[in-house]
Amino acid sequence: MLEEAESCLCPIIPKYTPIPSRRMHNFTTSVDNQETLCLCVYEVDEDTPSDPGRTLVAKVVLEDIPPMAKGEAQIIGTFHIRRDGSLHIHLVEKTSEKSVDISIDASS
Repeated sequence: MLEEAESCLCPIIPKYTPIPSRRMHNFTTSVDNQETLCLCVYEVDEDTPSDPGRTLVAKVVLEDIPPMAKGEAQIIGTFHIRRDGSLHIHLVEKTSEKSVDISIDASS
């Protein structure tokens, strides 16, 4: 699950999805001239995404987003769970091609 603006949780790869698996999700900015996008990625063990039922896996920060009006930035997120259970996250802002990549080992 991802935590987006205002603590909104958004499922990306549902529980029990066979691996390897790859999903894409579109994001945008929530305020005018927003320069940074921060996503919190959680593993959710229960059907209810309450605080005790989720574990923070990663915090992904995309910086230097060009100034634009709220909602104009097009940020593509790719989430890939590999066969070994590791997670790779790639975010890219389409206009500037600014991007960030992180990988989390399955043992982390």
